Amino acid sequence: MKTKHITILSLGFLLTLSSCTSYKNAFSGKWYSSLYGCRSTVTFMEDGKMKIESEANSASCMTTGYTAIPRDGHYDFDLLMGDGMDNQGIAVIENNGKRMKIGIAFGPKEYVQRPKRCEDAQKTAGGMMLDLYRKESQIHSVLDKKVNAPAEAALAFERNRRLGRGINLNGYVDANPVDGNDAPMTPEDFRSIREAGFQSVRIPITWIKHASKKAPYTIDKDFFDKIDWTIKECIKNGLAVSIDQHYYPYINMGKQEIFPEEAKAAGAAVVSTGRSDYPNQVNNVLVFPGLFRGVLDARASRVTEGMKIAAAHAIADMIPESELNTENILPLAFDANVKTAVAEAVKKAAVKDGVNRVEIQ
Repeated sequence: MKTKHITILSLGFLLTLSSCTSYKNAFSGKWYSSLYGCRSTVTFMEDGKMKIESEANSASCMTTGYTAIPRDGHYDFDLLMGDGMDNQGIAVIENNGKRMKIGIAFGPKEYVQRPKRCEDAQKTAGGMMLDLYRKESQIHSVLDKKVNAPAEAALAFERNRRLGRGINLNGYVDANPVDGNDAPMTPEDFRSIREAGFQSVRIPITWIKHASKKAPYTIDKDFFDKIDWTIKECIKNGLAVSIDQHYYPYINMGKQEIFPEEAKAAGAAVVSTGRSDYPNQVNNVLVFPGLFRGVLDARASRVTEGMKIAAAHAIADMIPESELNTENILPLAFDANVKTAVAEAVKKAAVKDGVNRVEIQ
């Protein structure tokens, strides 16, 4: 009896040891995948972090901690990214450890559930699936195929070739952080960009934030000095620079366009613009999420004028009459209640116009 106990315990120990060894071998070293069509490398490092590098898609590059807990036939695989994000996933090892699938559903667990299959992660907003192989030769990339430029687009293709691999410096000069500070950059940062293998940088600039609001709409000198310094640092490091005219309407303004202040001075009672720094912003985000949700829910065969008008009334009705004034005629662009109200109105209008293909209660 004593010998049997020892045998059973030894077997359990061996099973546990085997599981741990499998875990260590699987989540170590380099794996290769085609992520969003581009060749990517996933490296599991000894410090408990994983690093994703893409040959062309900088948005998918990251280094983050992870956990992998063995379950029956798979691992519960979570990314440790903080900020209230649980990022739950699942990992499955196949083909004797030569292939591994990882599906991650990004978001807090209160809203995003752990996928039951790796493929299910792709059905969630912002979900990601990695189909990993130990051999890089098993991965194909859209960049492997040479594309001959059409004659009419030859110049665009040539410009793209010259720019090479680029990085987008979003928020560098436009004060995206809530504290109003621009993202700081040093000469060492530009050198690091070059050493990382990039050949160009794109700098999106909302010029209107740095210009006076009266003719001749002069751009701030200190801001220009910063851009000059940036360009010099890029050139010093052999980086091509793409300066983006992100939003500077003054450069195109004709006699038909005037500023809200001028419109009010001329007698306009209510003024709306597409800008977020003035009241009554007219933004298409107020319409489309709810409109398309209503169209899909009704399985509408087409979008009618009645459905469009219903969407407009739903948006207008979001402002209670007691709060209605000349500077508050529209809900805010990111009011989460708008899409629901618009979707319901569009569904009802689809039924009224007889274009729904499912019964609406």
